[in-house]
Amino acid sequence: MHKDGSTSTTDPGSGNIHSYLPEGDYVLRFYIKGDEEKTYYYTLEHPLKMRDYRDVEYEGNARTVVGIGNYTYLTTWSDYLAYEKPAGVDIYAVTDFSSGGAATLVNITDQVDCLPANTGLILAKKDDDGETVTDRGVDPEMPDFKVLTIPLKVYEEPEKTYPEIANQLTPSPLAQELQQYSEGKANYLFGAYREDLATGDGTTSASNFLLGFWLSNGTRRTYHNSAYISLDGQQQNQIFPGAAYTGWTSSSPSRSWISVSFGGMNTSTRILSPKASTDDGLWYNLQGMGTSHPMQKGLYIHQGRKVIRR
Repeated sequence: MHKDGSTSTTDPGSGNIHSYLPEGDYVLRFYIKGDEEKTYYYTLEHPLKMRDYRDVEYEGNARTVVGIGNYTYLTTWSDYLAYEKPAGVDIYAVTDFSSGGAATLVNITDQVDCLPANTGLILAKKDDDGETVTDRGVDPEMPDFKVLTIPLKVYEEPEKTYPEIANQLTPSPLAQELQQYSEGKANYLFGAYREDLATGDGTTSASNFLLGFWLSNGTRRTYHNSAYISLDGQQQNQIFPGAAYTGWTSSSPSRSWISVSFGGMNTSTRILSPKASTDDGLWYNLQGMGTSHPMQKGLYIHQGRKVIRR
């Protein structure tokens, strides 16, 4: 320990910690080496940051993110340690994918006692419940979003996991630049993107953004304490049969997007890996409403596939 950043001190009561990092939110964690089999640690504070997907502006214009259901704040999550469950936050795993590229979400909030260690998750919250919300442009990591910050505490079993829960999310506790393809797998990042460009349907509004995991363009970094989806070629062929590897065209669907919706058509509360229902014959829009005869143009989920009606 150094009292002023350079001068060593042996007085245990006079040591100070100095940081030369720019102003911002950081995780301060001490590690104390114990015996050969164990390392002791102490985390002073670890905030959970969730983006506001209901009040979104991009390039100065208001955007509507479809697929968020009743939620306002969303984020992916992972960390090396387990944390106590934050109040009012629902915990989801991605257990499977339907043919056509829709992620199967499972609400595991009641099946876990904590945010498990080394596990990719999607966290969702309806209201801020009085927690701190910063305006757009304040958080340097998420400048386009209002950000909800919730303090977290390390769980009493810091290495707690739930291996029995099927999960397709890859943890990313540290921020990293994720290439489009690495180690023979395609990498998909969580977020929202313009519906008209994503679907190739020029009749849809440029203000509508679709929620999902998007094929990395190779220049974007993951957020710290986040998660992503990584698919090998066989998985891609199963999820996107006959689809092109990149790009969106009206005649050829793409492997560029794995849709996520909390609107009802691809969510579940079971802990097992459910398959998307294909026997009800309904067409579901991105708000989760089903109909037997869709009259509106746009993107639908029908028998587990994404279909554009023109």
